[in-house]
Amino acid sequence: MLFNSHWSATINRNYINKLSKKVFRLLGTNSKNFLNELAFGWARKKVKGINFTIVSNNCWGGHIYQALKIPYMTPFVGLFIPPDDYLRLIQCLEIRLNEKLSFVKKTRHLKIEEQYKKNKRDYPIGVLKDQIEVHFMHYSSVQEASEKWSRRLTRVEWGKSKVLYKFCDHDGATNKQIQTFDEMKNLNRVCFVGKRIPDTNQTVLIEKQVQGRVPDGGELAKISGRYFSAIDWICGGDAKGNHTWPRNVL
Repeated sequence: MLFNSHWSATINRNYINKLSKKVFRLLGTNSKNFLNELAFGWARKKVKGINFTIVSNNCWGGHIYQALKIPYMTPFVGLFIPPDDYLRLIQCLEIRLNEKLSFVKKTRHLKIEEQYKKNKRDYPIGVLKDQIEVHFMHYSSVQEASEKWSRRLTRVEWGKSKVLYKFCDHDGATNKQIQTFDEMKNLNRVCFVGKRIPDTNQTVLIEKQVQGRVPDGGELAKISGRYFSAIDWICGGDAKGNHTWPRNVL
């Protein structure tokens, strides 16, 4: 009898679950942790040898590299970029990233400035040409932000790396901005949203929301695998279709 991909994936998961429980009984290892390690090992093996650069508007991309235990092949780690700035950046990405990164003491975005003061945040704010802001929220100094940005930027192999673009509505992206991103058909892209956006094809609806939007990049990375396979995306497969086991890994 032939099984469709859904039933095959279910059978695979059931088999692995039973196998991991047997290992738990024999070795005293927590079966869930064992299954997770097995799954991440599978994921790392699948992307081995693929050079890919994730251009993420927040921390989501960095967490994908961390989970795969591979070096960051992108400077977009531990930071966020306001929606309008991100869209202008990716329209001519290579040119923008070849420009000098300078730093300012104050953002031009009023809502971000309000949150900055409210939360008493103190992190470096980088600026590229045309006032494209890069908020290094997980960096303690301009020197750290500048050095890590420059070092990671040298790892991007233009013409060799597969460039993947990730956007989301967490930092206030409007429907119009999401639709603009969706229309960039020359880019290999995905956008995570907390509500359905009309006239879009590359959006992925995330059920867990914070005030109608997806959670921050770190939390999003933990749950996005339920709806979208980053591994299949990296490998050039159908990231939103049926997936073989393990479904919840990246």
